[in-house]
Amino acid sequence: MKIITPLLLFLSCQFLCAAMPQGYAERMADCVFKIEGGSKTRWPYGVKSVKVSGEAEARRVTINSINNGWKRWEAAGKPEPFTIHFARRWCPPSADPVGFRNWTNNITKMMK
Repeated sequence: MKIITPLLLFLSCQFLCAAMPQGYAERMADCVFKIEGGSKTRWPYGVKSVKVSGEAEARRVTINSINNGWKRWEAAGKPEPFTIHFARRWCPPSADPVGFRNWTNNITKMMK
């Protein structure tokens, strides 16, 4: 009985927790790159919170953030579209309300 309960919980989560679609994080990272200024910016992908050695590392940081954001979004019960949930951390409204609104609109349109 002790083994069955955790197994049932694990299996039920597999049905309730939707996995991120294959290629989604990479596609979203492409959109983030464009929104944040592409190759013309000093901060590729808008990564400022950690020191990165270049565009490739900034992309890895962005993809990791998207993957972690997806997990937090699922754990929160998917309260809003993922793009908005992610935007709240990537471009917080408390730091720049207008930028947040623009960023959210851009990412939502680009990901459709």
